[in-house]
Amino acid sequence: MKTALPGTVISGTLRTEDLINAFVHFLNLHEHEQAERFRLIHETVSMEDWGEILLHEDLFPAMDELSPEGYYFDSHPGDGSDFGYWKEE
Repeated sequence: MKTALPGTVISGTLRTEDLINAFVHFLNLHEHEQAERFRLIHETVSMEDWGEILLHEDLFPAMDELSPEGYYFDSHPGDGSDFGYWKEE
């Protein structure tokens, strides 16, 4: 599993489909152990079934596992549509 670099992963959208596409792709690029599972779910389950719960309960924690030391994964404190790795305060 590769550690992410600080900064933006996706910005300018809050559409669940866009976020899921970006996060699943990012997990795959960083060789996350659950990347294949998420990819298969993504290909076989409708966006409505992913829903906000799965997005936040499964994908966000997986993305956070890639955080560099001293960083966390979430939306930017000043821009809720900018998702990435931000320095802990």
